[in-house]
Amino acid sequence: MRFIFDFYQFNIDSSDLLDDNTAIVKEMKTHYTKAWETLGYENKPDESMLNQMGYLLLETEKVDFVGKFFKLNVAYYSKSFNVYYALGDFYLASKHKDKAIESFERA
Repeated sequence: MRFIFDFYQFNIDSSDLLDDNTAIVKEMKTHYTKAWETLGYENKPDESMLNQMGYLLLETEKVDFVGKFFKLNVAYYSKSFNVYYALGDFYLASKHKDKAIESFERA
């Protein structure tokens, strides 16, 4: 099965998260869109995985990069309170108090 569905697994190296010029979020979106088209059903990354990556990066002070993960999570899981809460944390860290309040209220 793994041979037949070798395209399914998306691997992330720690170097992908540490490199300031990485396009990992774009690559992730492309990967899951392709898997969705190939398999014929919605396929997206796990909500908690995206949140964990975002919060880990928040500790490294890569605030702009963090926003990409949290915004991707909102795009995939727009009905989850948790993604808006995390987005609010991102906005607080990036000193956008009004947007943070908006996200927390939405959560």
